[in-house]
Amino acid sequence: MPWLIPVMAICMFFGALGQINSWLVGPIYMLQEASREDNLLGDRIGKLHPVWKTPAFALTVQAIIVTVLCFSTFISPSVAAAYWMLTALTTITYFIPYLVMFPAFWRLRKTQPDTPRSFKIPGKVLPAILPALGFLSIAFAVALLFIPPSQIDMGGYFQYAGKIIGGAVLAVVVAEYIYHRAQKRNARLSMAGGK
Repeated sequence: MPWLIPVMAICMFFGALGQINSWLVGPIYMLQEASREDNLLGDRIGKLHPVWKTPAFALTVQAIIVTVLCFSTFISPSVAAAYWMLTALTTITYFIPYLVMFPAFWRLRKTQPDTPRSFKIPGKVLPAILPALGFLSIAFAVALLFIPPSQIDMGGYFQYAGKIIGGAVLAVVVAEYIYHRAQKRNARLSMAGGK
């Protein structure tokens, strides 16, 4: 069935295009909606391009951030090391909310069991086991990120671990700063509007 190879290649090509589109534009639309609803990132991020109806300013900001990250790869021992480091930093930043979410689920089930929810895990054992399994699997994945690949020169271990910890801390600090700054700005605006 050699005729199937080109068909699969075309399918994989369109699948990759869909993934690229969702990874590039999806987070921007999400940030734009959050900024429009809660004014987290200011007015300019939430505005659409007048002609194309795309988040042009947000895409420009994303392009600048990605360019800075790409230039930061020049300080890595190799391109493979830079790619691995960016992947590890992206993964750990993505997993941080889940490390908080699973214990929060468990705690809310214990402290507020009668609160109406749109979805409840049935039974008494599963609500304790499933969040624990989720937390342990995410914690295991994060722990694996601290094991540098043996095939790639990542510099020293402590340098590698320091970059991962530093990048994760930086991501959390920047996110918290943006959130609290927006909260203060929104409080000032609501007080000024209420007078």
